Amino acid sequence: MAATLLLLMLSAGFQTASIWLVSYLTDNVLAGGRVSAFWLPAAIWLALAILGGLAGFAGAYLADWVSEHSRCRARASGSMASVTWWHG
Repeated sequence: MAATLLLLMLSAGFQTASIWLVSYLTDNVLAGGRVSAFWLPAAIWLALAILGGLAGFAGAYLADWVSEHSRCRARASGSMASVTWWHG
């Protein structure tokens, strides 16, 4: 569960850094007319987008796995007998 929260927080951090990087690109690189200085920040932006996507996917996958595993354990122990009407 802690890994899930860490991955989802990392994903949010990568997305925040991407937004800041776009602001930097717009204000300092493109507005200044220095197109040659575009490529390094653009590569960092791409890396942040990929890392953010991977962290978000892994966090969501782990969250789903934990919830399904908990549900299966609860069903196996019989503690979900009173809520079986919920899922039909």
